[in-house]
Amino acid sequence: MLRSLLVEQRSIQPLVTVNTSLVEAPLLIHPDQKRAVITLLNWTASAPTGQSNAVTNASGIWRKNSGTATHSIVAHSCGSKVGNAAWKAADGVLEFAVGSEGWLADDASGTEEWIVFDLGVSTPPVDGLALWASGDGVHDPHTLVLQKGSKPTGQDWDMVAEFTAKGGTKAMQAFSFAPLVSRFFRLEIVDRCSGTANPSHVAEIEFREAVATGGPRPPVELRLSGELPFRATTATSAIHGELAVRLNQSTGAATLAVPLLHGDVIVLEA
Repeated sequence: MLRSLLVEQRSIQPLVTVNTSLVEAPLLIHPDQKRAVITLLNWTASAPTGQSNAVTNASGIWRKNSGTATHSIVAHSCGSKVGNAAWKAADGVLEFAVGSEGWLADDASGTEEWIVFDLGVSTPPVDGLALWASGDGVHDPHTLVLQKGSKPTGQDWDMVAEFTAKGGTKAMQAFSFAPLVSRFFRLEIVDRCSGTANPSHVAEIEFREAVATGGPRPPVELRLSGELPFRATTATSAIHGELAVRLNQSTGAATLAVPLLHGDVIVLEA
């Protein structure tokens, strides 16, 4: 009724349109006219689409961690500083603080830092790794090597992929690789943003389950158009990190694919 009144009868066009019904995306513009936020509200009766990788548009379900000192997917590591045990890299807390939150790698035996994860005996295929760092630009991991194996120690690990992470950000950084099944994964942190002199500060690591046939639906498309005071060039989800933005040069409209999750907040910047 509201849409009929505003759009069809009054010719009032929303600045944000959504390609999925029963999904609300209010746009709130900052007074500086350079920033805005979209609050994504899912009023459908369906489940979320999962989270997405902005680079590859891969979509899957991120496995949320809830590790403790006695029960964790972290099976082994190179070592930890007091108060920042390795299991805290998979405890569900996306923060780092010296002596309390996150994993502070102990590199006393050299510059090689590594941590091993046990995803279980009947894990589905995974195709993504997510990193949350401290964001200080010094201790943030830079070069990451992911390997797989059949046991937590005492073997030659098989190479999966190598990634380059950004420093100076606390936001989620997602990396994709070909879907595969493995119980154990070894993540080696080759160097930090400052080189190899400083130990790594890791807030959290998550793995993404690959989408199977009949899995989650693709992310919804949000289209920003009309008399916007700016053209969005950067979109960052409070939950999923950076999102890809496509600009239509002829119309000036911006389109972004957003994982459908009730309560997500998307920040737009010119």
